[in-house]
Amino acid sequence: MQCVWSKTCSSNQVLVILGSHHFSGALRGWIGGEAVWANSTRRALDNLGYTYVFAASNEHAVFLYKMFPSLVIAILMEADALDNCWADKWNCVKSGTNPDGIPIWKILAFYFWMDPRGPLGAQWTLSPEPYGIGDNVYLGYNIENTCKSQNILPPHAREHRAYVMTKFLRFFKELHRRAWPPEFYADAVHTLGVRLVASIKYDEALDGSKLDFDEVLPRGVERLQQLGPMEFAEELMKSKVLIGIGQPEHSPTPYVALCVGIPFINPVNDADSNVGPQCQWDHGNPKDRSRWQAQHWPLRTLDPPYVYNVFRDDREGFLNAIRAALENPIDSFIPEHMRMRAVEARLKDILEKDYYALAESILRRRRAGIEGGEVGSAFCFPYDVH
Repeated sequence: MQCVWSKTCSSNQVLVILGSHHFSGALRGWIGGEAVWANSTRRALDNLGYTYVFAASNEHAVFLYKMFPSLVIAILMEADALDNCWADKWNCVKSGTNPDGIPIWKILAFYFWMDPRGPLGAQWTLSPEPYGIGDNVYLGYNIENTCKSQNILPPHAREHRAYVMTKFLRFFKELHRRAWPPEFYADAVHTLGVRLVASIKYDEALDGSKLDFDEVLPRGVERLQQLGPMEFAEELMKSKVLIGIGQPEHSPTPYVALCVGIPFINPVNDADSNVGPQCQWDHGNPKDRSRWQAQHWPLRTLDPPYVYNVFRDDREGFLNAIRAALENPIDSFIPEHMRMRAVEARLKDILEKDYYALAESILRRRRAGIEGGEVGSAFCFPYDVH
């Protein structure tokens, strides 16, 4: 504010508005994948020297933008919030009817999933993972702070047990997404002498009805008490292998496990209604990983001893993967593209991109009918030049 008033702002004194609620939620202790991504992004902004402010709503983002319109280089919003802003031509997005609003080309969707969002599409949609589908912009995240803060146990100090990664009790019950039949867990305990543990926070079905733990929890899986972030890290650390069960998808937990030296068993599922048959594994060529719909999509490219990709319902594959993980401990492993220096480099490229010129090019192609998409007053040039 001082440099604005004195007109002495230097070239690097620019502003990023963090409009996704996951940024403030992460500071309040949220631990979901979006919060992990938000925390990493915020640390990268700190390391790069950018100034950022938090916006609690679209209205708040507009208020902050109007304070420093020439200094704001990007607003990171939830995809739904971006859609709402685009729809509000009177109060939010800059247009002929709202010349002081936020230019649409300055708003980036902070979006955890694969599909492009917002009126400008993939090149304005940030992703936490290199999904390899579409043209969304890969930002990624870093988990080094999370795992390096732990007292990493050597393999010989860990229990002969596996941590079963789940969140909802219903993940054991939903047939279309469940990777392993209930009897597989008891088979592992009996055949391998391994202890299986899981912390399950919720116990409701999709319709909101209560589920009975005694009825749904597979025999052989011990239920731990509900765990906070620190307790979860401690329990994970005691284990020698992390077992995915089909859900949740794209969780940061396997990366944390690898970082502290714990292999991950990654289920390869059949196609589901969210992705479609093009991502069903090719039963005639099951080694074609491009057709795998894995629980953790990016990790399907890694091999033992770090990641064991196992097709759903494959009992022998399931047992063999657990056995191999128990017998072949690993050192700490962090993919190079998830190092903080790599995240910083990608974020710097994103924030230095000429989005105005890119949006202008898209508008020209849409007006010429070369590219599909909306052409509305909020794209009106030169209203959003400044």
